[in-house]
Amino acid sequence: MHPWRSDGRRKRDPLRLAASIFAAVVGCFLIAAGLELFLRPNRVAPGGIAGVSVLASHVTEMKISLWLFCLNLPFVLYRRKYVARGPLAIALPLVGVGAFAYVLHPVSALVEEPLMGALGGGVCLGLGIGMILRQGGRFDEAETAVKRLPSLRNADTVVFVVNLSILAAAGLIFGAKQAIYSVLAHALAYMMVEVGFSGMSPYRRILVRSRKLPSIQRATKYACGVQWIPTDEEHSAMCVVHRSDAARVRRLLRELDGEVQMVGNLEHARETIV
Repeated sequence: MHPWRSDGRRKRDPLRLAASIFAAVVGCFLIAAGLELFLRPNRVAPGGIAGVSVLASHVTEMKISLWLFCLNLPFVLYRRKYVARGPLAIALPLVGVGAFAYVLHPVSALVEEPLMGALGGGVCLGLGIGMILRQGGRFDEAETAVKRLPSLRNADTVVFVVNLSILAAAGLIFGAKQAIYSVLAHALAYMMVEVGFSGMSPYRRILVRSRKLPSIQRATKYACGVQWIPTDEEHSAMCVVHRSDAARVRRLLRELDGEVQMVGNLEHARETIV
């Protein structure tokens, strides 16, 4: 059970809740620092809502904190229908990032070289988002909201095209060289989300959905020593594997059940709170 959930099934642990809030606040600060101290001053716009906010702030000369709040709010409210979260998990990332961005806006950029700005901004942005996801919060929810649309079949393609359009717009507004730095920042932020979410642990969790789950658990436990953690979902469980064994375990799962569904822990966190 996540400490931010408010469904009443378990009494909240105050210390755990305080630690979770502190980690989320640090994540909010990292996102704001990445945007205000690295990306925006060096005219680097990653994909997603963060990238749109950088572009909109430059074009309209309005503070990026306002754009972050206004653009994230509809997607956060939309996702609220699908996950069991308390109001704190919704409000803290939304307000926290905007507040930190507002405070950091007058602060001078830490670096004035676009390449270093892209690297520093990408790292801070990705780590911050990952830390917020780890604590059950949400930020930059456009991608997962799009994938929830019932009438949309090729959601991944739509997300790719939208991000590509944002990066192309960065090239038109800031120049071709800045577009390259924007692509670098976007790719680095994408990779650092996993680090912020999972930390430096060598182990990965994979949510497995299969009607043959009992036989799969026995086979993998015998062949690979996989640990299994039960979940609340029917015909599903979480397997814990070492990072170096993840690919081999995935292949074995497909051999045991051709219709098995495997979702990484980070992807599962975007869907719901574990």
